Amino acid sequence: MKNLYVFCLIAFLTACNSQENSSVNALNLTKVENDVSQMSIHLFDLPSTLSEEEYLIDVEKLNAFFIDAGYGKNYTVLKVKSKDGSSNNIHQYALVSSYTSPEHYDESHTLGVAYDDFMDLFKEKYQEVIDDEIYRKVYTIN
Repeated sequence: MKNLYVFCLIAFLTACNSQENSSVNALNLTKVENDVSQMSIHLFDLPSTLSEEEYLIDVEKLNAFFIDAGYGKNYTVLKVKSKDGSSNNIHQYALVSSYTSPEHYDESHTLGVAYDDFMDLFKEKYQEVIDDEIYRKVYTIN
């Protein structure tokens, strides 16, 4: 997973979902890069009408736009579990992306007509998720 500040991410996820005392499922989150100045974090649940597999396929389609534009994979989906290892029913997923600057964030979200069309469909399909998610932009301060 590229460009993640692990401690910040885990602390943020835990703080946002402290009611469930959750932490990130055991993933290899050890790579830390100095060029990250901003992250976007979405905490959400999937409605019963949408499968995890379907969501992951759509995120990979979204990532293809970033890869084709030369940015590399941008979005990573994480599974959030409670301290005892069980899935909870509140914010079971996190979608995380990282950027080197605010300009990088802006540039990477203006990838042309095909990207805009895909995002319109993505937003329509996942509107329920978007309406209920916790979304935060996180900035490096040290």
